[in-house]
Amino acid sequence: WPSEQPLLNASGPTPVAGFTSSRRCLGWDDRPVCSDFPYAGAVSRIQPASGDPVWTFALDLEATGLDGYFSEIDGFVFVTRLSTLSSDRLLALYESYHPDARGNDDDRRRYAVVVLDAQGKLVRVTRIEDPLLERADHPHPFGVAADAQGNVYLCFSPSQGIPGSNGVMAGRPSLFIGLSRNGQERWRAHHDFIGGELAVAEGVLYPERAEQAFSKRETS
Repeated sequence: WPSEQPLLNASGPTPVAGFTSSRRCLGWDDRPVCSDFPYAGAVSRIQPASGDPVWTFALDLEATGLDGYFSEIDGFVFVTRLSTLSSDRLLALYESYHPDARGNDDDRRRYAVVVLDAQGKLVRVTRIEDPLLERADHPHPFGVAADAQGNVYLCFSPSQGIPGSNGVMAGRPSLFIGLSRNGQERWRAHHDFIGGELAVAEGVLYPERAEQAFSKRETS
């Protein structure tokens, strides 16, 4: 989480702490990758022996067609989820407030999928636009999962307004989106179940709180 430094080689004899905090980290072949490291909106592949970045991707809003799509408030563009799609593809899901937001109390959200290659070069940017994300109840990507072919599946849901939940208690309905390994949208569907984490196995999608499973080819 943003207040924590990533700990690399944690089970080895000489753990190494990253030199600054990160929102999320995960393993990607022989080197981990961390989001919002070393600053908000960046994605870095990390050398586990030293904790230093091998490369850092910094999202350029203007160059990627996102200028005016996200809020311009400092620090309000960040990487909310990561997913490894294959040895040469990484998904970074960027989140920000609506461009009309004037402060931290605006609960509308906007998202964009960014796909990077193994050298940290941009492959594709895809805006995620849907009426569900325009709601003022902190819509959130509660579920992200990739299959063996590198296709990725996202599940967005509104947040329940429960005091103390900090916007991370999922509500309903939920939005399913399927994308290719290069970030191209393949399908989307809305379903009336409470959001949560997502798993995929042998062509079947398993939402955490749904009462049924879905085909990964489409969910409508």
